[in-house]
Amino acid sequence: MNDPYFNEVLLCGRLAGEVSTRPAVIDSAALEWRLTVDRPGGTPVVSETFPCVTHDPDLAIAATAWRPGALIEIRGALRRTIWTSSDGSRLSRVYIETDEAELLDTPPLPATDPPEALFRPPF
Repeated sequence: MNDPYFNEVLLCGRLAGEVSTRPAVIDSAALEWRLTVDRPGGTPVVSETFPCVTHDPDLAIAATAWRPGALIEIRGALRRTIWTSSDGSRLSRVYIETDEAELLDTPPLPATDPPEALFRPPF
């Protein structure tokens, strides 16, 4: 019998902030980032942010070069981690465990003033 269930995510969004390393509970450190996706037709524009994690060393190397605002397409699966906090509370977190990612577009570098503008006399 074929199993009719699957867990696959394809998401394309903008990098919401810096890529960061976080300790992983099970194995080596994980690389983490957030993708922001605008809801279509929202007025005013409403966006949602999705946490993403990878344990893949090659993907981690590529992701460290991403800049906030970059357009990224990812493939992976939804994961839910459940744990007990130090005060005994049960906590959970849902994220996308990313297996593949492609950088589609990079944001422009911030404009800087020419050096002579920095030393212009104030009068």
